[in-house]
Amino acid sequence: MYQNIKGSSEQVSRSRVAAPIGMIARKATQLKAIATIPRSLTKRGPDWGATFQDKALRAVCDVARLMYGTTIHFASRLASHPAKPLSRPCETCSKLPKLLILPFFAICMVLSPMVLAGPFEGGKAAYARQDYTAAANAFREAAELGNTTAQYNLGLMYSKGQGVEKNDQEAASWYLKAAEAGDADAQFNLGSMYDNGQGVTQNHQKAVAWFSKAAGQGIAAAQNNLGIMHAEGLGVAQSNEKAVIWYRMAAEQGYALAQFNLGNMYAMGQDEIQDYVQAYLWLALATANGETSAPASRGLVAAKMAPAQIADAQFHLGFMYEKGHSVVQNYKSAVDWYRRAAEQGNVRAQTNLGYMYTKGLGIGFDYKSAVDWYRKAAEQGYALAQFNLGTMYAKGQGVAQDFVQSYMWLDLAASQGHAAAARNRDRVATRLSPQQVAEARRMASGKKSK
Repeated sequence: MYQNIKGSSEQVSRSRVAAPIGMIARKATQLKAIATIPRSLTKRGPDWGATFQDKALRAVCDVARLMYGTTIHFASRLASHPAKPLSRPCETCSKLPKLLILPFFAICMVLSPMVLAGPFEGGKAAYARQDYTAAANAFREAAELGNTTAQYNLGLMYSKGQGVEKNDQEAASWYLKAAEAGDADAQFNLGSMYDNGQGVTQNHQKAVAWFSKAAGQGIAAAQNNLGIMHAEGLGVAQSNEKAVIWYRMAAEQGYALAQFNLGNMYAMGQDEIQDYVQAYLWLALATANGETSAPASRGLVAAKMAPAQIADAQFHLGFMYEKGHSVVQNYKSAVDWYRRAAEQGNVRAQTNLGYMYTKGLGIGFDYKSAVDWYRKAAEQGYALAQFNLGTMYAKGQGVAQDFVQSYMWLDLAASQGHAAAARNRDRVATRLSPQQVAEARRMASGKKSK
């Protein structure tokens, strides 16, 4: 769970003790922040009526409450409203002249969100000036009017003891109201409380149920925790395969704990799950995202890997940074990882590093360096690098223009099924004499025989 007010700049994360390889993963367990913007001022939980008349009558009550100064407790499951709301308005609504009721509906339907927003906005302002008692009172008023974000925020303040006496039972009660109305953060927090037996009787099945709802709305922390529940068999049947699925969903959102857990899962896994390249990759991303336990785990994984495996993982990291897959796109980081892999002889990294030089992405624009890296991969027989090198020779980029060399490299790539290389080779051939074509083919044949 997360600890701070939704929308505040400060955020504190608390979790279980860091787990090195060989131990179980880490859970997110802190409360999220209190919101500064209500995501739905009129969202209602399942206990609120769904008919237009009921909604209209509530709108009347919202405004009438302000006009007559009478407090209506909407959170009491319609205690003031019968099943047929138009036939029996509440005490405050009954003070309105009967002839004004229907016209007043339309006005109040417009004004009702403003009424709901009033105490909520007051709560935000009070919290910002650290007047937590006033903030809790304002959030309570908005919460009792059905504002789900205020319900969540009030639950948070009870969890922290801000403006109210710390009370986990009350926190769970308000989280439940917001969670049932679909608030993803409240669903996650409620799941954490059931997981830890905090304010409620510990119940892993209910924890899984609420985590699942939050995870379905994209909450990475909930996805991470579901991974742990499946890995440990808490509230669900134990399944490493499902744990990996949930960890990956969160990890691909850039969630460091899940990246750490996924890396450890790949490192510790058996049979098809164990994959040191994937382990190295995710632990490296967790390290970049500030997970302090990840560097040691990555070091342990690297000690079990062949150099070619490390280079392969580094190539994949470069590609992820280049394309912005599971990380914020960063060309400089892409170049750094490509270079590490390229210097170990990884042909894909050498080729991609050459491409980065041709575009000036994350590094200075430099055709000569591009040619050097393309050549390293091309000499190892990598078709894409051979195609790129042949193209550079044809255009005279980074090397002196040489159609014989261009034909040779394009022919080598074409012999491996590279269709674009075959087309370009045939175009280059129109610029060569028959003797030059024969020489280029002889050179290509010599390269193939090595």
